[in-house]
Amino acid sequence: MQSLLESWGCDVFATESHTEILAHLGGGQWKPALVISDFRLRGPLTGIELIHLLHEPIYLPGLPAILMSGDTGAETIASAQQANIPLLHKPVRPARLRALLNRMLNAST
Repeated sequence: MQSLLESWGCDVFATESHTEILAHLGGGQWKPALVISDFRLRGPLTGIELIHLLHEPIYLPGLPAILMSGDTGAETIASAQQANIPLLHKPVRPARLRALLNRMLNAST
């Protein structure tokens, strides 16, 4: 995923740890245009919980977000819908991801 996004000219910060993301944000010099998170993360948070954390006023309220998951179960789909976060199922087709990225980034500008 990182290689694909970088091939499209995206500046990517990839990590498996929500604490690394928060530390990276802490300096105030990095402000992502969008976050892409897997639904199932290592550690205590789900992707939805991470996105909600990033949306807190001290971080990045209104940050566009995309959730990805290999889980096609009704509970995962309902959780993403309830959180109002677009969900893409893996394996994600690059054209579909790119279209969603363009739509979300153009809507947030």
